[in-house]
Amino acid sequence: MGDGINDALAFRQADVSVSLSGAAGIATDTAQVVFLEGNRRRMSDLFGIARELHTNVGQSWTLIRGANGICVAGVFLAGFNLWHSVFFNNVSALGALGNALRPLQRRAGTAGVLNLLR
Repeated sequence: MGDGINDALAFRQADVSVSLSGAAGIATDTAQVVFLEGNRRRMSDLFGIARELHTNVGQSWTLIRGANGICVAGVFLAGFNLWHSVFFNNVSALGALGNALRPLQRRAGTAGVLNLLR
């Protein structure tokens, strides 16, 4: 986290860089996250969003691995062919897509996901 010209080099090497509104132009241009309020009060929200993203990606990978595991086991135990693999792959991809859209649905509430995308 920084707000000056000397922080821009550190921002380039950091995994995640955070700057404040009103900081030097090069700091806000280089930063990946800029807090528009000019203070660090929302830092805990940023960590919460990162945790939710990590959990969501983990759930999607578990779903995809589970479907592929069923497919591999089906090849050896149940005689699955190519079309079974295509089916399970597409179902898992749609499931992962639905899982990725869940945070939008929670955020949208009654407004609906499509209104957020407009």
